[in-house]
Amino acid sequence: MLINRLLNSLRRPVIFLVVLAVGATTVPLNAMALQEQAMTQPDLVSSQATIMNSQWIEVYLRENEYNSSNVSNTAYYSISSSTDPDFSSAIHPAAVQNRYYPEDAPYLSTTDTPRLNMIYRIYLQMPSGTNLKEGHSYNVTVSPAVVNVPGMSADFDLSEPNPVIHVNQVGYGDGSPKVAYMSWWTGQGSISFNDAIPFQIINEQNGSSVYSGDIALKKTAAQEKWSKSDVYEMDFSDFQQEGTFHLYIPGVGVSFPFEISSTIYSDNIGYTLIRGLTMQRDGDHGLDDPAVTHWTRP
Repeated sequence: MLINRLLNSLRRPVIFLVVLAVGATTVPLNAMALQEQAMTQPDLVSSQATIMNSQWIEVYLRENEYNSSNVSNTAYYSISSSTDPDFSSAIHPAAVQNRYYPEDAPYLSTTDTPRLNMIYRIYLQMPSGTNLKEGHSYNVTVSPAVVNVPGMSADFDLSEPNPVIHVNQVGYGDGSPKVAYMSWWTGQGSISFNDAIPFQIINEQNGSSVYSGDIALKKTAAQEKWSKSDVYEMDFSDFQQEGTFHLYIPGVGVSFPFEISSTIYSDNIGYTLIRGLTMQRDGDHGLDDPAVTHWTRP
């Protein structure tokens, strides 16, 4: 009943107020101007090598199936480096794991029919005592016996977020619990972060470290039925400074940036809730105006 009344009121060209449950914040509907970016065609990568931490490299293959009989053979892979003396002579990984799954249907144009892409991932574990190091670049070669792919370069730098670090990209309230996680499933196992030293919070504006905390194993792979991987927790609830930050973990990398703000939920989640109610109107909705939405409806 309440939803029906709310939707009916949305059909009238009047200003109304919605009181959000989060923080009991009052948000005027006409103030919720279009914020999301217009759709763009993605730059689809067919293959790339990414450093997951000091012990693991991922080989990413889009729509390029590997030979399942040969993919686990360590002799078919080599890692070398012109900057890291420990890799001056090419080495073979100590172990290889793999997985594949239909992961995305990238937007190509307004007339294209989305199609699920199969993504194949191969994980190379470095030999014990031989670590990948920040600031160095590594060359990864895969034999055609596994898959036809050119040689790849993997840089261990901090220019791109590492997907193994999971933060709330909506953001955190200044006085709210703040927890991030770290985990990654390789298909046959889990990347270990047992050796990761305390994480740091880095101010995006000036690059300074403003907080550090310990990394704790929250759940083992045997306990985690969804991710099938060891899950590590980073709790920084006592950090209440407002601003934009990212996490830095030595030997792993950096997270996506996130915001801490006293108005984070009303600004971001409030906008999303109002947009959801608005865009689900039926009948003569009048929602084809590009000032209102990038999408069109029948």
